[in-house]
Amino acid sequence: MLLLVSADVLPELGCIPAMVSAMESDPSIGVVSSRPNPVNGNHCLTGHLGHLYWRLHHETLSLLDASNQNTHGGEAILLRRGVVNSIPPDCINDDAYIGVQAVLRGFRVKYCAEARVKTRTPDRITELIEQRRRIIAGHARVKRHTGKFPKVLTTLSFQDPSKFMQVLTSELRSHPRSLPSFLVALYLEAVSGMLAIVDGVAGREHVIWNTAKTTKLIPD
Repeated sequence: MLLLVSADVLPELGCIPAMVSAMESDPSIGVVSSRPNPVNGNHCLTGHLGHLYWRLHHETLSLLDASNQNTHGGEAILLRRGVVNSIPPDCINDDAYIGVQAVLRGFRVKYCAEARVKTRTPDRITELIEQRRRIIAGHARVKRHTGKFPKVLTTLSFQDPSKFMQVLTSELRSHPRSLPSFLVALYLEAVSGMLAIVDGVAGREHVIWNTAKTTKLIPD
């Protein structure tokens, strides 16, 4: 097994054993993904957006995992030997690429919600847009390399609208006060998506990206 952890996140106590246990439970599982836990406060708009994004991520992967349709990773993933032999040098989102490749090779991608990692989302709207712009461009790159988009909330909006609505309904029922933040997130996602399209046309690369400095301050 190989554990990949983003350099700006911290696995919580028990995270890695939970991922290993999930992998060992079924030989058909090729990748185990973790649950990012944002450490940002909720005292500002960006804090609300950070928690909202990761709640939607959790709801999406939980729903897909229940029907064995998950193809996506996260801030930390555990993969079985032989799932992938290499990663394209122009890959932007390596976890998304690995997840899709695993499914194409007949493996399952297991979402392990018990395996939590601490992460920090941007404190600046400009950094958040730049981050989402890069991630959306990365999903398009995965499609170019594998022929399939990774299954995330944005791609479910056209791949499987019923699951997209399930996730949104679940979020608004459990957090009704998140509606204003959700509307802002929709707007920012649209802006980020348009910028990613422009980047693709203009040939702008995201393989090496500018550091979002406000995401690097994670308490022990």
